Amino acid sequence: MPVSVPDNRDDAASAVNDAPEPSAEPRPYAALVHQVVVAALLRAPGEVLLCHRTAERRWYPSVWDFPGGHVERDERPLEALRREVLEEVGVAVDIGSLTEQPDLRLKTDDLDLSMWLVRAWAGEPVNCAPEEHDQLEWFDLNDAIDKSLTHSSYQPWLARLLAIEYVGGE
Repeated sequence: MPVSVPDNRDDAASAVNDAPEPSAEPRPYAALVHQVVVAALLRAPGEVLLCHRTAERRWYPSVWDFPGGHVERDERPLEALRREVLEEVGVAVDIGSLTEQPDLRLKTDDLDLSMWLVRAWAGEPVNCAPEEHDQLEWFDLNDAIDKSLTHSSYQPWLARLLAIEYVGGE
């Protein structure tokens, strides 16, 4: 079930559930909107992989982020997710185990961010993009919530995930 999370960057309350259903077809490229996909790789017992962005990054330097990146022209979001995660951390996400609908979606005037909870992948994460990340680390969900993350909406989503993982309900 998608999570509604307000985008606090410009205090606009954009609800995730109001976003249109994603299509299996490639989305048209919109030059003014950054279409970004990220993966929350989750391993037992309730650990999530985060990537620390280098201090040299133009956008969001020295903060923790999920592996992922921009959707390329005529690329489907799940294809972009698989490509970006493989490029950044060297694991092949089993996109067949995911639905087209992301677990979290934020839309603003300049950002279309989709996040999937990923439990199935092949390989062991390693830093394949040292120009982007200076560290990869598995964090307990409780600890991940307290990290300085790229987007303020990640904390409430991680808190919801923590409740699901440890309490067993939503």
